[in-house]
Amino acid sequence: MAGLDVIERMERIAQRFGGFYYPWLSTLGAHDGEAAYTELVDSHLSATATVLAAGCGPGRAMVWFAPKVDRYIGYDLSESFIRIARE
Repeated sequence: MAGLDVIERMERIAQRFGGFYYPWLSTLGAHDGEAAYTELVDSHLSATATVLAAGCGPGRAMVWFAPKVDRYIGYDLSESFIRIARE
């Protein structure tokens, strides 16, 4: 895959393995980085807010945050991630 740009590499890897998939869920304790991030973002959300998620990946954050805002827009360079997020 030498000579391919990062996006082409990601797409080829995704094709080889049947798409992107993250089978893990966080098992970090209280006050970990993920919890701090979620709390921080959550504190800025409102029913009138529009969120732009740059590099949204497969849309995991969307599941948590989108119901709390007026509009949630996610984009990612990987078409495979966008397809998963839409599903």
